[in-house]
Amino acid sequence: MPVIPKEKLEGGAILKPSKLNLRVGDRIACTITRGHEVNDKGLYSIPVDYVNGKASASGRFPLNQTHLVMLSKAIGDTDTDHWVGYSFDVLVVPQNNPQTGQQVPAWSILADTIRKQETIAAV
Repeated sequence: MPVIPKEKLEGGAILKPSKLNLRVGDRIACTITRGHEVNDKGLYSIPVDYVNGKASASGRFPLNQTHLVMLSKAIGDTDTDHWVGYSFDVLVVPQNNPQTGQQVPAWSILADTIRKQETIAAV
C-alpha cells in the first residue's frame, strides 16, 4: 500500500503560525520571490522569504480571498509575477476553524506595510 507523503498531511511548505512556533500577536516580515502557485486542491500561495526575529527562511504564504484582494489593490496589479520584490508584514491573529470549532492562530496581512523593496545600487 502506498504511503501518503508527510508533507501532504501537513500542508507541505505552506507557512502556518503553528509550524513556526508563533503565537497570537507575533509578527513576521515577508518578501515575495516568485509569482503565485496553485496546489492540487486549487489553493493559492505565493513563494516568500521571511524573517522571524533573527531567523530567516523561505516558504509559501497562503493566499486566501482577503489576502489576494489586499495585495492586488495595494500593488495595483493582478499579475502576481509583477509582485516579486514586494514585501509585507503579517500578524498572527486568532481565528475560528469552522471544521473543528477551535480557535487557531492565523495570518493577517498588515495593509500599510505592503511596499516595493528598495534596491541599493552598487557604487
